[in-house]
Amino acid sequence: MPQPDGSDTVRASGASRQRRPGQVSGLPREASAIDAGAWDSGRSKRPEPWYADGLRFACVRGCTRCCRGFPGDVFVNDEEIAAIAAFLGLPDPEFRDAFLRPAGSGRLSLRDRGDYECVMLEAGGCSIYPVRPRQCRTFPFWPEIIASADAWERQAKTCPGINYGMLYTRKQIEALAGIY
Repeated sequence: MPQPDGSDTVRASGASRQRRPGQVSGLPREASAIDAGAWDSGRSKRPEPWYADGLRFACVRGCTRCCRGFPGDVFVNDEEIAAIAAFLGLPDPEFRDAFLRPAGSGRLSLRDRGDYECVMLEAGGCSIYPVRPRQCRTFPFWPEIIASADAWERQAKTCPGINYGMLYTRKQIEALAGIY
């Protein structure tokens, strides 16, 4: 029921509460204004990400910093395992025994050499570069790296290719990061 101040009274299950203009579903005005503004013709709008204008990246030949020096997992799936094994000319079981290790949750990872260097890293770079795992192909566009400008800049301190080279569009970044 409209009130003199522009608000109205909402009755539900015999109870009544006052709703102010711009307020949605009894939420506080500030929250409902944000929620109401997020809808346009029934379609939700995401806020623009900090990288909306794109990000620059070019892998620097011979760098290999992302392949060594810190602990971690390079996850591989069955399709990637088959491609790498074929590229190396090894039967799948032999490749698995020589180059993979369990990584928890039923996943497999490439081994490292004990000094946190990827087992596929050679003096000239990645020995399986044409068939490297998706995780390697999508670096540095991982969700945790593109989560904020600060995270991106922290990674740039260890990766000379960040902020240089090709400009990736928002659409390309989100496809690589698995954000749709």
